[in-house]
Amino acid sequence: MIEAAFQIPPETILRETHWMACVSPSGRRFRFPLSGYMVSRRAFDKALACAAEGAGAELRYPVGVARVSGERVEMVNGTTVRAKVIIGADGPTSTVARSVGFAPPREMFRMITATADGGGGDEIDL
Repeated sequence: MIEAAFQIPPETILRETHWMACVSPSGRRFRFPLSGYMVSRRAFDKALACAAEGAGAELRYPVGVARVSGERVEMVNGTTVRAKVIIGADGPTSTVARSVGFAPPREMFRMITATADGGGGDEIDL
C-alpha cells in the first residue's frame, strides 16, 4: 500500500475506510471493498509540499510551464529556471510531459472525485 512509499501524516487522516458505495441515478447501489483513508485534501497537500521542501525541493506555484528542454524550464511568464528534477502536476494532457517526449494518454478513464464530510463509519457514500 501507499505506506511503503510515503507515510501519511496522521493529522491529515479524517477516518479509515473499508468500503465505498456508489448510487446510480436510477437508485441502484454498488458497494465495493476499499481499504484506505479519507484525508483532508488541503492538509494532505500542505504536508506533502512541506515534506518536499524539507527534502530540498523548491516549489513554484502557481506557474505555467511553456516548455522544458533538458534542465531548462521556460515559464509562461518568460522566466527560465534550471532544474535537475521537474514534477509536472499539470494533468493528463501535461505540457511538462509532452516537452520531455511523453505522448498524451491514448485513453482516459472516468474517475469519481468528491468532497465529503468526515462523518462516522467505515464506508464512503458517493
